[in-house]
Amino acid sequence: MAVGRFSFSPLRRLLPRPKRHSGGRIAGPMEVTRVQVERSEEEDVVTLDIEVGQSDVQQAQGEVYRQLAREVNIPGFRRGKVPPMILKQRFGTEAIQQLVADRLVPDAYRDALKQTDVQPVDEAKADVVECEENKPLHFKATVAVRPELELGNYRGIPAERRVRAVPDKEIDEILAGMQKRAAEWVDMPDHPAEPGDRVIGKLTARVEGKIPEDGKERDVNAILGRSQIQPPIDADLEGIRAGETRTFPVTHPDDFDEESLAGKEAEFEVVIDSVQVEQLPALDDELPQRIRDQRKKSLEEFQRYLAEQRGEDPDAAVAIEESDSSDEPEDSPEQTNGDESGAADAGDAEEGSSSEQRDPLEGVNTLAELRANLRTRLEERNRAAADEEVAEEVVAIAVGRINVPVPQPMLERELDAQIESLQRRVSARGVEFDDYLTMTGQKSEDLREQFKPEAERHLRQLMVLDAIAAAENLTATPAEIDARVAEMAQALRVPADAFRKHLEDSGMLDGVEQSILHRKATDLLVAGAEIEETLLPAEESEDEAASPAEEEPVAPETEDSPEGEPAPEEDQ
Repeated sequence: MAVGRFSFSPLRRLLPRPKRHSGGRIAGPMEVTRVQVERSEEEDVVTLDIEVGQSDVQQAQGEVYRQLAREVNIPGFRRGKVPPMILKQRFGTEAIQQLVADRLVPDAYRDALKQTDVQPVDEAKADVVECEENKPLHFKATVAVRPELELGNYRGIPAERRVRAVPDKEIDEILAGMQKRAAEWVDMPDHPAEPGDRVIGKLTARVEGKIPEDGKERDVNAILGRSQIQPPIDADLEGIRAGETRTFPVTHPDDFDEESLAGKEAEFEVVIDSVQVEQLPALDDELPQRIRDQRKKSLEEFQRYLAEQRGEDPDAAVAIEESDSSDEPEDSPEQTNGDESGAADAGDAEEGSSSEQRDPLEGVNTLAELRANLRTRLEERNRAAADEEVAEEVVAIAVGRINVPVPQPMLERELDAQIESLQRRVSARGVEFDDYLTMTGQKSEDLREQFKPEAERHLRQLMVLDAIAAAENLTATPAEIDARVAEMAQALRVPADAFRKHLEDSGMLDGVEQSILHRKATDLLVAGAEIEETLLPAEESEDEAASPAEEEPVAPETEDSPEGEPAPEEDQ
């Protein structure tokens, strides 16, 4: 039988899956009393000679009998009360012991791997040598393993760290965005509304001169030229002043949310109460405090808005401390009713671009201090990007120096994972994968060929990093694993304890440890490299296709996913 894809006993379909803990283990400790590794004449194939203690066999045997007794109907006996002797007579001792082996082999194989340095790249094939009552379980598992790598000298790798200078223009753009965030909207009673001005008022729709029964007066709070009011009315409101009323025809879209207006022509009557013009604060030493004041005001308005939606007292909801958050709520009152004024602008994007999400106003009181703080943060961002680039370069050179054959089973599993990842992304867009293949004129085999070079490169890199980690005796401490799990949970916005349990139950916690070891091996390579640093001039930085501040580097999808040994379970 095969570990991972057994020809399981036919009786197995009668039994529920055993209760499992951390990585699918049957509840309770297991004692693997002997593990011997036998090297095969065939290259990169080993056989593990494994023995499980008699007490574990007896425990598994008892569980099999109890579960069979609960699941089968035998005349003359109530469910759960069928004696083991009757079950043996009904199904046969061999079938019962096959079920015992089915329960024990996967976990015993996994435990045996932990006692050896064997690194499987495919599912193992298990042959049960002996599984009898009141005796230890003896089986052999044959599996393809990773090839042993001859690392050679991986220190002193020459590389170049290219650090991009921060152009003044980039700081000016960020300041302009922050300046816009601190802008105030000022009433202009006699000012004719222009694109970019805010208009506030009421809108009434009439169909054939009558207000529909399910129609209602709508609030208007829009920035002309940027609103999302449907049907569009921005152009019809240009030139209007506070206190004026304007009537004009419109055609509603067929999917309009008010059924009485969907697809119909109507007459809009808009009464404007206020026309406001955006006034930017001066770029002076008062700007940092103006931004802080505007943040507090925006947060208070948001608290009021939420309280009103919940039917609570808005004044009581504003009993809050001054927030140091730099992010304005996405659905604040200023952004409702079709107003896009809260969409991310340059300052918004830049303020959130720091990997540490530090407040650029922290400890800042003057414009010069703000400029200096922004420059420091951007220089840190650029240096972090340069560090990542040089790390990739050093690892690539190290991998290129070593002969790294990629076992075919390992490559096929990686390609399977990449195809499955693509299927999930396509499905998330509401497209069937077969339809995607038809639209792109491809077959699954074509995709595998396309993905193959990158998959081989990725696997070679992981194998080299694993070999270096082993050669240097690198380890991941429990505290480091906990910290990494907490970091991943925070990124996914899920509770850390629940996320850790998910990783344990799915057997993926080893992948977290592996990613830490890969990072440490990479850091070791960089620390031992001969790196020459080059400062790119600001002009060259401005010519970059995409600023590193606008998008954070994303780790390869497979980096934190467990790779290598397959879990020896029947449902893989």
